[in-house]
Amino acid sequence: MLVLTGYINHAESKNLASVLAQSASAARSDLLIDCSGLEYLNSHAVGLLLQTCNTLYEKGLSLRLVAPAQAVLRTLEIVGLTSFLIVN
Repeated sequence: MLVLTGYINHAESKNLASVLAQSASAARSDLLIDCSGLEYLNSHAVGLLLQTCNTLYEKGLSLRLVAPAQAVLRTLEIVGLTSFLIVN
């Protein structure tokens, strides 16, 4: 399980891109991300999550976000990403 915390802005999203790509490529089951400590994610991070969903979907797997804060969940709902991933 990956754990995301704090604010994911442009600088952090570069590192996130690498981590998500490696995790999705190595995944043998659904990829879980603990978002309980995540307060903000920018549009680039949202795009990275969508890209990760697509990579996992091609493998027959899903992306699961665990315990996202209301603000993060609202952002994902606004852009329609909750249709592509599972929120627990």
